[in-house]
Amino acid sequence: MSLGMVQRRLELVERGFGQSLGAGIVAKTRLGVLLVLLALDGYAGYSISIDVAVKPWAFRVFYSLLGFTNLVVAVIVIVGLARVCAAAEPSRLRAGSYAQAEAIWSRALLRQLCVALVLPCFFASALYFAEAFNSHWGELFPKKQKGMGNRSTSQILDADASSPGGQQSSASSWDKTVQSLSGRSLKVEELLEFFCRLGPRRDASGAEAVMPSYDPWLSTTSDVVRGAIIPLSRAGNSGLAYTNCLPGAAASISTTLPDCMVSHTWSALFLDLVAAVVADALELDEYGKVHKSCSRRSGVRVAKGIGSAQAYGSKPSNWLSFTG
Repeated sequence: MSLGMVQRRLELVERGFGQSLGAGIVAKTRLGVLLVLLALDGYAGYSISIDVAVKPWAFRVFYSLLGFTNLVVAVIVIVGLARVCAAAEPSRLRAGSYAQAEAIWSRALLRQLCVALVLPCFFASALYFAEAFNSHWGELFPKKQKGMGNRSTSQILDADASSPGGQQSSASSWDKTVQSLSGRSLKVEELLEFFCRLGPRRDASGAEAVMPSYDPWLSTTSDVVRGAIIPLSRAGNSGLAYTNCLPGAAASISTTLPDCMVSHTWSALFLDLVAAVVADALELDEYGKVHKSCSRRSGVRVAKGIGSAQAYGSKPSNWLSFTG
């Protein structure tokens, strides 16, 4: 429950009993705290704008002020409702009378109201004070090292690689990783052969079909990776890159680099990806006709001969590299 709701509830009780219970004091307290919080927020925003770490005391003051405010409001509520309870003392009224029964009911209702208003204030105050004295504020915004300035991550990595101690580690990690990824390529013909194996039927070559649930109009690239590529590239309890599982993969990876790179999105249809790759290899401006042929599957056998099909244009690039 926010302090604004506590103030509103006190105002309603004041109207019912016809006397002040401290709602006005709560409103003034909230306004004063708001001004202090705005000042702290302005300081934090200015510090961030000039790339200066926000001092830990700002966070401690912020949360301590919120915790102290909740305690003050809880005390105001207790004092105000206690005055009303004192005015409704049943012992002052005639025993067994309707007025005494009404006073007893009023006091019980006021106690419940007091608990409902005070308990959230105490709980919020405890959380704010716990956060205020948390030791992690000193490490939340560490100062930048001298000479770092506004350099990007790539610039920092380049600087580390150019240093005497970083040259060897760069050559042994970055270069090897890039070389390994650049070798993961396959021919357009191999891509089409894989595409023909998708679905419940075998292709003309008699290769075993994979992913019987494949639907060219529904299956995305992500679906094909999970339903076909991962099972085909499984090696025991782990897996390999699919290109490493192709015939002659070891020799091709060590000697051949791809002629082009294909970017894609995991949520698009795999059919669109295949059609775009084939159309680009055929040097076509659009992939609509290839898309239609691949969707029928009967045209794929024709497309698999693109290496020598002069009617479609010049010979396409032999190797492709895929990136997500």
